Amino acid sequence: MADRGKRPGRPWGAPRGSCAEINQLVALVRSWLDETSVSVGQLHRQLTPDHFVAKVVPELRRLRDLLAGEALEWDLVEAVADVCFPHEPADRTGQRLQTARELWDQAQVSPRPIEETQELALARELLAAKDRTIEVYQEMQRVRQAYEASERGWHQALQIVTLLFAMLGQAQAKVAELKRRVDALQLLPAKDLGEHKALELRLSRAQWQQTELREQLSRAEQERDTAQQVADHASRRMQALETELAELRVRMGHDHAAQPQDLTPQTPLPDLDAIRPDDAALDDVDRALEKVRAVLDEEHEAVQQAADEVGYRTPPPRHSDADGTMVSIVPGQVQRARAADLPSAGEDREVLGVVRDNRDNPSASSKTSRRSGLKWLRRALRPYERDGVAEPRQGQDRLGPKSDKQSVGADSGRIGEASSQRDSHDAQRDPGRQLEASERRHRETAVILQRSLLPQELEEPDDLRIAATYQPAGSEAAVGGDWYDVITLGGGRTALVIGDVMGRGVRAAAVMGQLRTAVRAYARLDLPPHEILQLLDGLTTELDANQIATCVYAVHDPNEGRLVYASAGHLPILVRDEGGSVVRADEPTGPPLGVGGWVYASGAIPLGPGFTAVLYTDGLVERRDQDIDDGIAALEQALSVASGPSQAVCDWLLRGLGVTADHDDDVAVLVLQQPDRTGPDGELFRNAALELLGGVEVAPRARAFASGVLTSWRFSPELHDRGVLAASELVANALQHGAPPMRLRLRRTDRRLIVEVIDGNDHLPRRRRAEPQDESGRGISVIATIASNWGSRRTPGGGKAVWCEFTLDG
Repeated sequence: MADRGKRPGRPWGAPRGSCAEINQLVALVRSWLDETSVSVGQLHRQLTPDHFVAKVVPELRRLRDLLAGEALEWDLVEAVADVCFPHEPADRTGQRLQTARELWDQAQVSPRPIEETQELALARELLAAKDRTIEVYQEMQRVRQAYEASERGWHQALQIVTLLFAMLGQAQAKVAELKRRVDALQLLPAKDLGEHKALELRLSRAQWQQTELREQLSRAEQERDTAQQVADHASRRMQALETELAELRVRMGHDHAAQPQDLTPQTPLPDLDAIRPDDAALDDVDRALEKVRAVLDEEHEAVQQAADEVGYRTPPPRHSDADGTMVSIVPGQVQRARAADLPSAGEDREVLGVVRDNRDNPSASSKTSRRSGLKWLRRALRPYERDGVAEPRQGQDRLGPKSDKQSVGADSGRIGEASSQRDSHDAQRDPGRQLEASERRHRETAVILQRSLLPQELEEPDDLRIAATYQPAGSEAAVGGDWYDVITLGGGRTALVIGDVMGRGVRAAAVMGQLRTAVRAYARLDLPPHEILQLLDGLTTELDANQIATCVYAVHDPNEGRLVYASAGHLPILVRDEGGSVVRADEPTGPPLGVGGWVYASGAIPLGPGFTAVLYTDGLVERRDQDIDDGIAALEQALSVASGPSQAVCDWLLRGLGVTADHDDDVAVLVLQQPDRTGPDGELFRNAALELLGGVEVAPRARAFASGVLTSWRFSPELHDRGVLAASELVANALQHGAPPMRLRLRRTDRRLIVEVIDGNDHLPRRRRAEPQDESGRGISVIATIASNWGSRRTPGGGKAVWCEFTLDG
């Protein structure tokens, strides 16, 4: 059996017996375990009380100490032989035990002391391991602190990157607005030279801020990448130290290595001012840039210190190229300008003269370093205004589809390496194409982020057939914050939600992802729809005081045949009955999420067999050339003639409303159908209910009712008995702790059996541990043990419903 190799598990530590014979016996017993590849854990599982004189199997930790020689007993030696060699001939086992017995007897009669050199060697080994352990712990503490610092730097830089993209988009829009005003003044007779100069200075200042935002964006991206590299290096170092520490703990005789901790730091959002749309926005941008610089400086020092702690050499910062080319950043691209093109001293004086002429204009005040480049910046950025998106098209009185609003909120992930290289090559010949390529990548990033936050696969309720469609806006428009979700609540009930975060780009998509996650968490509380919206309203205000979102949250209960919903400024749900008539769920409707100070209310709309309901966002029905009510009316008409499964209805509605790949807004559609089941399919979906009237005699009547119904549904004997037991326990719990009126409800689908008891007391039960002397308190524990799922919720009338469900076999 020796060819089976080394036993599984960690290496043996040094023997710790009281004498040399015990240590030799320990080595012999361990050799048996090694020979048969039996680990200490496997040995512990195979030991029985009959192996020991005290009729007690030692704990695993104690067993390891015994196998090391600490208070070793003869019955353990015999037990190890019995476990390791159960099928060995008796004479062979006897020989093994005879050798072991001789060592044991000698240890009892005339033990030899452990040689002093052996003790000293063991002591030196333990001391060395202890010293190294202390060093490893100290180094781990330093590396952990460095990791946390670099992680904080990464989170902070990532948040700043997102914010700067949003600021850059607004700054570009401001530049376009000011340039139109300057161009308009140039076409008029020169009446007020001071006003014209002041407007020119505002434009130059806005253009400088636009360039400064790009530079800070580049710096934030570099700080983010550096922090990530330092964090990765620190993480690898911590793993190596943890491995070494585990080995040291084994050498010192400890059982378990220390468990790694979750080291991801929680960092607050940067406290940066919002940008207002008027001329005061220029001052806001200056203040925001100062805060960004301060935060980046602080995080840079922290990350550099962390890198020094873990011995990581960070890459050098980006400055000018060897040929004098200065590097500035456009989102997604690098734009270079010759150092010779920087403003000359004469140009500086000319610009400063304009500043002095307008010193009474508050928006013209700025730092000297900013004044020196205003005229040059205006000249350098003019190609982008002419060939890019800042120049309005003929006849437009506002920014067209290629507005720089496309750049808002997109964190450049550098999607498509080959495409980026091609775009960069084209941009060298045409700066306008550079900005267009950057905007295209930003949009692709936002689309990927938004799609990743939407459900990849919809949950499939037993009683509904659901399909959803999301189509981002066309290539010339920014991505919005449309979202949807389907959540199974248990007990046959399903929650459906759809919403639209106001705004565009990555910021809107990120807020959408946070709201979707919050909805799924709140849905587990199984609260009424209006209470869910109340929680979401407060959360939206906490996420961003300037952010709002529309949302409708609905719950379908197949037992009630209706859709209970609450709306926060969202478009009405449309429901088509089996005859083709379409109705709107017009009320109640509250303000959007994030407004605050509003108490939402729930409403209900019928959703019976053969009905179809549609939840949608405004991109499906809103058009610039028509009233939104006309769009909803067109959707009603398309829904009234739609047919087929839910996915076919989704596709039909998109085609009927003229939504194409070039649509100018995001579209999300959620279609749910309540099938009208008849024939064999109908036999798989059944309901039965019993009103529980009376006193204690209700319990046997409920058991008899449940038994008869489950027998008629032809369930297996095992499922029948579990269903009757669940009904009995839930009814007994309601009789003891609930209040009239009471009802027992049984429901089966093609996938599960649901047992539910409703009563008039709104106190929800909870599972608790019953002590052996307790005569009650085990009902919910029994339910949780025999059922695949259970739960409870408060009902609108002031009572509660407690349910459990069993998954059907096959």
